[in-house]
Amino acid sequence: MENLYEKADIKYVEQEILKLSTSKVTGDKEQVRTLLRLRKSMLDNRARALEKEFLPVIKEFNVTVERALKDLYDVAHRYYEYMATFDNGIQMVARLQFTNANPRLHPLQSEDSFCIWKALLEYGWNPSFQSGLTEVPLFFPYDIKKSFPLFAGTYEETQLAYWRGGGFFEDAQKDEMEEFHFNTVFYHLAEHTCFALTDFIYVRDFETSVDIHWDDQKSYSRLEDTIS
Repeated sequence: MENLYEKADIKYVEQEILKLSTSKVTGDKEQVRTLLRLRKSMLDNRARALEKEFLPVIKEFNVTVERALKDLYDVAHRYYEYMATFDNGIQMVARLQFTNANPRLHPLQSEDSFCIWKALLEYGWNPSFQSGLTEVPLFFPYDIKKSFPLFAGTYEETQLAYWRGGGFFEDAQKDEMEEFHFNTVFYHLAEHTCFALTDFIYVRDFETSVDIHWDDQKSYSRLEDTIS
């Protein structure tokens, strides 16, 4: 996999990202975003040729992140129900997020790869990631009755629509894909954000964030927990 990143064109784009991401010039924000998208396109196009190598890692990521989503879902419901006993006007937003640390299973662990990871976590350069790993976070009380399959995107109607519609690895064996349930996190990261496939499939550690708001007091607090 290291060979993907050793290509001269990839290295050139990444060096440009690193230079601009440390710049103080306001106009560089859009340039960084454009370069991150270019990098994603270049890496993803090459990853398609390595389907058999990446598919087991994708499956492991999908299983791990679905477990993290379930933990978030359960903790958020318990926390909201507990807080609502003190104030029924409370509002809460729960998100699943990546940690700041470079993914520990990623084949590249250089200083440059860590800086690229930090750039990808910056909302200003990767705006579709602002809501976290899901396209829409959990909002309470509005989502109090939302089922976990609906939140995680594990309901059957979503299983192959993306993959058969020209997404990653459309040439994969049909029976192999049908027995595997992809969740909304993979789709959101692959389709809407600047993360390349090879950026996120090695992640196994996640954070939850819970934002709380009381209508009467206009106060705000935050709770974070790491899920591995």
